[in-house]
Amino acid sequence: MLSSDTTQDGQAAPSPEDEKHQRQKRLRLVVVGALTLVLLLVILLLANTDSDEAQAAASASASRVTAAEDAVRGYLGAVSRGDASKALDYLAEKPTSTELLTDDVLAQSYDAANFTDINVRGRSSTDDTVEVKARYRLGDAGVDQTFTVKEDKGSWKIVEGTATVDLSAAAGDLPLVVNGQKVKDSSQVVLFPGSYAITLTEEAEKYIRLGTATFQVTNLDKVTLPAISATLTDDGVAAFREAVRASVEACVASVNLDSGCAGSGLDVPARLANGTTVTEGSVVRTLSPELSDALDALEPRLNTTNPAWAYATAPEGLVNIAISGTLDDQPVEGDVTNTATDAPGFSLGTPRVDILNQKLPVTWSAP
Repeated sequence: MLSSDTTQDGQAAPSPEDEKHQRQKRLRLVVVGALTLVLLLVILLLANTDSDEAQAAASASASRVTAAEDAVRGYLGAVSRGDASKALDYLAEKPTSTELLTDDVLAQSYDAANFTDINVRGRSSTDDTVEVKARYRLGDAGVDQTFTVKEDKGSWKIVEGTATVDLSAAAGDLPLVVNGQKVKDSSQVVLFPGSYAITLTEEAEKYIRLGTATFQVTNLDKVTLPAISATLTDDGVAAFREAVRASVEACVASVNLDSGCAGSGLDVPARLANGTTVTEGSVVRTLSPELSDALDALEPRLNTTNPAWAYATAPEGLVNIAISGTLDDQPVEGDVTNTATDAPGFSLGTPRVDILNQKLPVTWSAP
């Protein structure tokens, strides 16, 4: 016979205190299980949220890169088609000078070497800009260019899409024409990518001839200019000789101490080395036959730094100079002695002519 505190299997029945502990234990397990489930659900929710945000960020980045690539592709396409205004629309800032950013200039670039096989690829992206590498062919040459593209009021614009070139570094003050368009300021020429030919204005071509002067704009930061080979035409040589002869003859005809040809060697000091005081208006200059012939045979060259100036070596032959004056209060007259040779006769200096000035002014360097 079992007692009241003994179970049927002979085990002692749990006390009320034990049952209470068992219920509390089971309750704690249920609570822990519920909290674990909630935590797992929270973790899954956060993971899904992070994944969605990452996907959204990746999608936005890809969208920016695609938009930047489209801008570069559109820009190069517009340049290739000769659509200057459309190409300018792709630039973040319009260049200060647009005189050569025209359809006509681009048309000549197209004729010389067109863009083909244009490919673009975004290389890196930030929140504001995308670096886009473009590969294409310009004529027979392969070109790699990198453009920086930024978002501007919902559109993507190219930060630097043109090159600024200083043509005066190669051509001095020559009046230049690039792809048929006259250049106003050769030191600040702004160009699209492309092919360009430098020529002279029609007026300048009468006296100056340029060799082949073509170049391409493929590196917007550094454009390699051609060596400008400028020479005088036959008309230029003739104009130089005529200008120098006219200058010499005018100064030889002068009877004044100041011949009017500073640096030519034809001026006479008011007081000679021997103490003679020369009478103003008494000077007689005579051009020797040898010097006259030499003036007709001058071989002018263009200055390498500034080809607008032509010069020649001093011509051989002498100018005789006679004067009247006083020495020790006594009247004297006769030929002036050249102190360098201790004999009568003076050499001319080196003539230089501004060959593109309609008046063809002549200046002289002392002999």
